[in-house]
Amino acid sequence: MFIDEFQDTSPVQLAIFTELSKIASRSTWVGDPKQAIYGFRGTDPELMALASNDVLAAGGGKLTVLDTCFRSRPGLVKFVNDVFTSAAPILGLPPERIRIENVDRTDAAGSPQPLAVWRIPGNKDQGWLGLAAGVRSILDAPGEWPIVPKDDTDSRPVRPSDIAILCGTNNSARKIADALADQGIKAAVGRSDLLGTLECRLAVAAIRWTADANDRLAVAEMAHLLELGTEQPAWFAVAFSKDAAALENLVPFIETLKAIRSNLLHLTPAEVIDAILSETGLSNTVRRWGKPLSRAENIEALRELAETYQETCRQRRAPATLTGLVAWLDEQSESDKPPEQPASTDPEAIQVLTYHRAKGLEWPVVIMAELDRKPTTDVFEPAAVNSGQTVTWSDPLAGRVVRYWPGPVGSNTYGQKTKDVGLDVRAQRTPEWRESGNRTIRESARVLYVGMTRARDYLVFALSGRQPTGWLDILSNDQGQPYLGMPGIGSDDILVGSDKRHPARVEEFQPAGPSPVEEAPVFAAAVCVKVEHPPLHVSASVTLSSRAEGSYRKIELGGRLALSGRVDVRMLGEAVHRFLAADPGPSESKEEREKLATRILQQWGVSGLGVSELLLASDRLHNYVHGAWPGSTTMREVPVSGRRGLQRVTGRIDMLVESPDALAIIDHKSFPGAEKDWPARVAAYQPQLSAYGEMAVGASKKKLAGLFVYLPISGSMLDLTQNQA
Repeated sequence: MFIDEFQDTSPVQLAIFTELSKIASRSTWVGDPKQAIYGFRGTDPELMALASNDVLAAGGGKLTVLDTCFRSRPGLVKFVNDVFTSAAPILGLPPERIRIENVDRTDAAGSPQPLAVWRIPGNKDQGWLGLAAGVRSILDAPGEWPIVPKDDTDSRPVRPSDIAILCGTNNSARKIADALADQGIKAAVGRSDLLGTLECRLAVAAIRWTADANDRLAVAEMAHLLELGTEQPAWFAVAFSKDAAALENLVPFIETLKAIRSNLLHLTPAEVIDAILSETGLSNTVRRWGKPLSRAENIEALRELAETYQETCRQRRAPATLTGLVAWLDEQSESDKPPEQPASTDPEAIQVLTYHRAKGLEWPVVIMAELDRKPTTDVFEPAAVNSGQTVTWSDPLAGRVVRYWPGPVGSNTYGQKTKDVGLDVRAQRTPEWRESGNRTIRESARVLYVGMTRARDYLVFALSGRQPTGWLDILSNDQGQPYLGMPGIGSDDILVGSDKRHPARVEEFQPAGPSPVEEAPVFAAAVCVKVEHPPLHVSASVTLSSRAEGSYRKIELGGRLALSGRVDVRMLGEAVHRFLAADPGPSESKEEREKLATRILQQWGVSGLGVSELLLASDRLHNYVHGAWPGSTTMREVPVSGRRGLQRVTGRIDMLVESPDALAIIDHKSFPGAEKDWPARVAAYQPQLSAYGEMAVGASKKKLAGLFVYLPISGSMLDLTQNQA
């Protein structure tokens, strides 16, 4: 059995490991008690130390100390050795278990000293700005910070991706990233207030107005953000008038938003955002405001929020609408944890992360920030403790209990626990308070160890705030004298203990405001021009008709059929069409044809047309065909499909007449109306027959003899061939 990171084991995990060790032929437990920093997750380094001693004694194993450093420069290793062997009592370890005796690396000739101290005057917020100014100084003179890449022997100037800034909380990491952004420095950490950025405000305003045309505030927001002048903007005066059109005219892509709104029923919220970004040119507009990559990442993060909203609706089985998205975004913006700007995806971005997240990682340059955060003791939180029973590795949960002392009052409006109310003062005199305080100091010292040992080439102490070394000062002797003495301006040594001096670069950085940064040009894609494409699959019978009246040549076949009573025109048309499709014509016996006609008329409930009249309509059709194209063959209800441009057209030809060298197409229309209405009807029929003609000619390679519309009720044949020319 092999267990890594043993120092971060919880009692519950240890109980599992001890059971597994009973069935394992050999066990190896690897861990560094100096890096046990996850007490807030329930780990207990003291318990682990006791258990490991018992394991060694019971199993007859041996303890091996890894005493060679392959990561850091010799000066850094010596510094960490001096600091933490002095503070060995705080860590609860003998000095020989702390000291690294051997260093695999050597310094290149002329390498600057590996330690640096930055003094940053001012308050906490000014400290972030001063820290960013210090980072800017490194990037402005990278040759003064040469580093040796891992698995290499030659040095090179430092790059942004070589630098990591460590801090105490995720909130602090976001503030550092904001300060770096003011200096034009990219940071690989999420930053605050995504929806408050200019690019997202413009996009959300466009979304709001697309969802609600009466949202004048959204139009004013768009006009305001798009205003490029320096004097009083035009939108300001118009916004207070009742002229909605005048305000809308100040937004150049307002008509595009109207077109998108007209199609809302067919788009998801995320698709609406895609349409707004691509069709209005909004993405290109915000890129021209500077920091184009950052703005593009923020716009993409906004779109991902829309996807999250849709997924939330899906899980709740609720409809996802654009107005719902607008309301949801408002809720997110006002929540305790509003959406963050995404971390930079640039591989050259500076890493900003907490000390705990840095564990196990390394960078050429490590900047330790928030060293003024003096650890505090709090017994008014649930904690797993030992009730006094002797701890053994075979039963690590024996005597473990949860202690919870409810807070005496609660917290103030700032989320800080109230103080000096009596009970909290008395609690400070209890053994539990003292033990909790000692645990806090020991774990804080281990976090400092983790931070200092992340550096390969340079370690920078960024000192700011009212007590710049408040956290470092926990590394002190029994008399409260700190082991670490940080130099002031004009000094150049860090003092460890009373006699160990380590040379350091000492600089002061004043808080700096935003710095204009020259950016490389970014070429954006052209604005997407929306193209209305016809549907891929279309039936020839529903192709768009011409608005002009169609011309034709009328061929009389014998006059109108006799209709009696009130006739349902639709049912009449269906019955006639079905009979013409099924009747082989005069060649069939009259008796069989009459049976077929009777059955079809009955099936469609048509009583106003006689059987003889229906046979007459079929006879006229067949007599005309054989008279016009002697020796031809006829096919009824012929399926046809093909392409017309980018569309695939399908249909069914009522009658296809085929002669040796030509084709004729006849379509049956049972329209019983007056002749004055025929031109409009022909205009509607023409595209369908033209499509049939093109596909039939393309498939057969024969010429087209004609396009015809047969009107059986009127007793006429309409020749549309001249329209095809």
